[in-house]
Amino acid sequence: MGYGHCGKNLHHVCLRKLQVLPTLSELCERVHAVDPQVSSPASAHLASHEQLLPPDSIREGVGVVHICTSPALHLQHVREALHAGYRYIILEKPMVISQAQATELLALQRTFKAHILVVAVWAHSSLIKLMAQRLQASGGGLAQLQIVHNKPRFSRTLQRHGEHVFDIEMPHQVSLALLLAGDELKLVDAHSEPLHLDGETRPSMKSGSLCLEGPQGERVRLTSDLSSPTRERRLSMELEDGAFCQGYLPVSADDSYSQFEAYSPSGVRIAGQVLADEPLTTCLEAYYRYFLACERGESPLPPLGSSIAFNQRVVELLEQARHLADAAAARAVGSIDRPYELRA
Repeated sequence: MGYGHCGKNLHHVCLRKLQVLPTLSELCERVHAVDPQVSSPASAHLASHEQLLPPDSIREGVGVVHICTSPALHLQHVREALHAGYRYIILEKPMVISQAQATELLALQRTFKAHILVVAVWAHSSLIKLMAQRLQASGGGLAQLQIVHNKPRFSRTLQRHGEHVFDIEMPHQVSLALLLAGDELKLVDAHSEPLHLDGETRPSMKSGSLCLEGPQGERVRLTSDLSSPTRERRLSMELEDGAFCQGYLPVSADDSYSQFEAYSPSGVRIAGQVLADEPLTTCLEAYYRYFLACERGESPLPPLGSSIAFNQRVVELLEQARHLADAAAARAVGSIDRPYELRA
């Protein structure tokens, strides 16, 4: 459901990669795009529809619904899929846009005994797994974490209304922060800036930042700049003993590699590594394996970061951040890069 950039260029591309895996031979090639904007099929294996099909009309097998529409429509489209008879759903981030909707979504899952998984792309990154292992093996705790996701997004921002910078890349960043620093993080500060371009203004769509703290004083800084002239997906992690590691995630579909660096407490570079990394493909593979196990009557645990319960905390922090950023909009603020900076 939704065959724009996310559905067409991300989810469908990853599905095509999964369809050739011998370990996922049950995965059918046929994809039904439910989107009134799709005028004609792109290939022999893609059919377009304006409305969701009844599950029993999909003769190939059990239907899995990927919801790739705008966040404000997610709850409505989940409800439609459930009432139509679908029970396996993959939901893009942000899951929903409010805590009230998150509560309703959880109730729907229980009522219909459905399996709804929220995309947790970075939880399935080779780089993130390596950094989590470094953190666990350190024997100490996390002191500081910074996650940066910058990219130019002018055209798509001007084409749309009602978006917020905290709904673009920040849901993935908050999810990653909770996975690395724990789900007891509390919001300390939030800030967003409007985009002014070509005589138009898009409130809260230029850049944004979140500052969070953990129960042991861990400091977390998340920033996203949608007016950046360059693309960057980077996270920096400083441990209690002063050791430091930094990672660079793939910035687009053009490349499928991450880079990792580690430094000693004295600042000496002690490790560097290039990692094959296709996190969204790996994520969807894990989700389909989960669905197949459920279909066999098993009771597997949801993949890391994918459950509605986990993502309720993501939604809660983002909703708090929107309110805090709106309240601070009238105040004069400094650069979003000033507080909570980690050492290079």
